[in-house]
Amino acid sequence: MPVTKTSPSEIIRTAQELHQAGVDASCTSRQREALRLLRLGMQLLDSINPVAPEHHDDWLRTRIRLSSSLAFAESEEVGFAEGFARLDDVRRLIQTFADPSTRAELNGSLDHNAGLLLMGAGRNDDSIAYFDASIAHKESRLARVVDPATLIEPILNTLSIRGRACTRLGDVGRARTDLNRAIGLAERYDLPITGGRHPALARHAGVAGRECACRPALLQRE
Repeated sequence: MPVTKTSPSEIIRTAQELHQAGVDASCTSRQREALRLLRLGMQLLDSINPVAPEHHDDWLRTRIRLSSSLAFAESEEVGFAEGFARLDDVRRLIQTFADPSTRAELNGSLDHNAGLLLMGAGRNDDSIAYFDASIAHKESRLARVVDPATLIEPILNTLSIRGRACTRLGDVGRARTDLNRAIGLAERYDLPITGGRHPALARHAGVAGRECACRPALLQRE
């Protein structure tokens, strides 16, 4: 019986699915599962390296996303300095893309992870600049797409996390501004805030609602 060979495009798609599953696991504090899924995704990509030219960009884009997420997830094992150095290595790979929209997409995620890494190390002040850069990269893509709604959720995520960093620093005014802007975007694009869709935003809403006296009605939208 002949063996059907899996195509590079199918392997890349599976690696992308493993990446998303790994990120979801990390966001729900299932770190061991996250590491397993992300490493499996990298192994799949390695299995087709060197990849055919027609698949190269999708392969590299997926590898960059996996490497960025792994650098963050593995930082608990290798330490902050090594994790941050790995993100810098990924940043150099991103610059090999000529397309500015692709660079903005990948740098937006990378800077978000860098900010999270700094927050985890207690460097909340330093994290703000990376969240600022992440949001700027993500917003720059809005003008280049027909349907910006598909790009809103990543902006919501970074806005909510930057708001938490501001809250930790005692800058409740900026935290409230980020929260209200995130809620406004969610309402404009009909994205639920509660019910598990945006747990980071919902958590930030609870914190900012107490510390910034935001109106409770804005925080209950499903």
